[in-house]
Amino acid sequence: MRIYVSLTLLSGLLTTFQPLSADASNANATNPVAANPAETPMQQEVPMQSTSTAFEPFTGKVTANRVRLRLSPSLEGPIVSELEAGQLFVITNAIDDYYAVLPQPGTKAYIFRTYVLDGVVEGQNVNIRLAPDTQGYIISQVQAGDKISGTISEKNPKWLEIDIPESVRFYIAKEYVEKVGNKNFFNQVEKARKQFGEELNSIKTAINEELKKPFQDIQLSPIAAKLRTLENQCAAFPIERERAETLFKQMQEQYLQISLNQECKGIELPSSQEEALHPIIITPSEQKQESAPTDTTVPSATLVQQEDKLIQEAISSKSVKNSDEFYKEEILRSKPLQGILTKYNRHFQNRPGDFLLVDPLTNVPVAFIYSTTVDLKPFIGKQVEIKGSPRPNHNYAFPAYFALTASVKEPKTK
Repeated sequence: MRIYVSLTLLSGLLTTFQPLSADASNANATNPVAANPAETPMQQEVPMQSTSTAFEPFTGKVTANRVRLRLSPSLEGPIVSELEAGQLFVITNAIDDYYAVLPQPGTKAYIFRTYVLDGVVEGQNVNIRLAPDTQGYIISQVQAGDKISGTISEKNPKWLEIDIPESVRFYIAKEYVEKVGNKNFFNQVEKARKQFGEELNSIKTAINEELKKPFQDIQLSPIAAKLRTLENQCAAFPIERERAETLFKQMQEQYLQISLNQECKGIELPSSQEEALHPIIITPSEQKQESAPTDTTVPSATLVQQEDKLIQEAISSKSVKNSDEFYKEEILRSKPLQGILTKYNRHFQNRPGDFLLVDPLTNVPVAFIYSTTVDLKPFIGKQVEIKGSPRPNHNYAFPAYFALTASVKEPKTK
C-alpha cells in the first residue's frame, strides 16, 4: 500500500491536544430564518474577503475540543458545529480575531427544488442553506438563470443536495488554530486519508469473501496481520483508526461464532487461526497459552489470582473488611444477565472468563463469565439468569463478568 505523506510526520503534527474552553459561552446562537425558503434577503451578514495579497493561505489544526465553527467572525456568529482537537482546515484569510476557513471536503448545501427547473434557477435571491429545511442557516444566494447541479435530498425530498458554493467560508477563533503546513499539506493529508479508507474497504471485502469459504479453508491470519499493520499506520487519523479497530473486532466475533458452531459439530479449530483470531485484541506475538486444566469447568488459576487481587485491593483501601463484605458490595453493582452458558475451552493467558454467555436467539456470544463462589458446572448448556459484576475483559471482544448468583431461567407460562 502506498501512502504519499510521511505517516510519522502526520502522527506528530496531528497529535490531539487536551480540551480547552471554546470561543464562546454555551448559549445557543439564534438562527436567522427566512419565512420563505427562497426569495428573501439574507438575514446574516458574512464579511467580504479581504482584498489584501499579504495573507498566505495555510493548513491549520484545531488545538482544542469543542471549538466552535461559525458563519461569521464574531461571538454572535451562528454556530455551524463544534470541532474536535486535531481537525484540519485550509485557512484562507484572517479577519480580526478569527480565521476564515474552507468548508471540509464533502460538505453539502441545499436549495428548495421549487426554484430549480431543469438545472436552472427560477427566481431571485434564492437561498442556499446548510440543511434541507427552512430552519437551515443561509450561507449563500443564487439568482435567476444560475445553473444548479444536484440530487434530491434523502433527508427531505423537497430539497436538492448540492456541492457547497466555492465562495462560502466558515470561521474559527485564531487562538485555537495552529499552523501545521502550507495550503497543499491539507490535500496531501486528505489523499492519505482516502487511501486508508480505500484499503479498509478492500480488507472488509476480503474478510467477507474468506468467511464464505468452508471452515477448514478459511485463512484469516494474513488479513488480521495486514489489518493490524494498517491500524498502526493510520494513528494520525482517529476516524480511520477506530474503523480499523471495529473491523478487527467484527472479524473476530464472526470467526468466533463460526468456530463455536464447528465445535458443536466436533470439528477441531486450526491452530494458526486460533493464534491470530481468538477474541483477545493483541498481536499474535503477545499471545501465550496456558496449560489446559484437567477439569475445564474449574476456574483457571489466572482468574483466581485476579479475584484474590481485587479482594485484597478493596481490603487495603479499607472499603471492605473481608471477602464477605466485598461480595455484598459487588451485589449492589451487579448487572442482570441472561443467555445459554457454554464452556470456553481456549486456554490463553489473561482470558477474561471460563464460560461464554450466548444469546439464545442469535447464537452470538454476549459476555465472558467466571466465578470462584458459584459452581457453574450444573448450568452448562442451559438458559440461565446471572447476577454479574463487571470484571476486566483484557481487550477481548466481549465484556467480562463475575457470576455472583446463577439460576436456570424458567420458561414463561401462558
